[in-house]
Amino acid sequence: MDVKLQHMIFRPQDVICMARQEKKYSEKIMLIYDGLHYAALAISPFEGAPEEFDQTIFPVQKGRTIGPAEDLSLKLVKEQQRRLLSILKRLAMSIFRNIDDMVTL
Repeated sequence: MDVKLQHMIFRPQDVICMARQEKKYSEKIMLIYDGLHYAALAISPFEGAPEEFDQTIFPVQKGRTIGPAEDLSLKLVKEQQRRLLSILKRLAMSIFRNIDDMVTL
């Protein structure tokens, strides 16, 4: 049996596709990076299901997607991007406020 896999890595700052798109992969795995660790995207058949029932290899559908799992992962990455940007903006404002306070002394 010849199985071709494509894996994608989702990080807060970007999405990396680790294979050439012209290849016709039949399955994908997805890795999510939280800033420290990579973890395989896993979908449980029901809440509280044992880990051995988790699905980590997904069949490729029309449009070269794995369907809802990929959509949810992309939404997660976008939300993380928004949070990171918000934190950076608050940090920058705090730094500039402190600089202004130092200058007025």
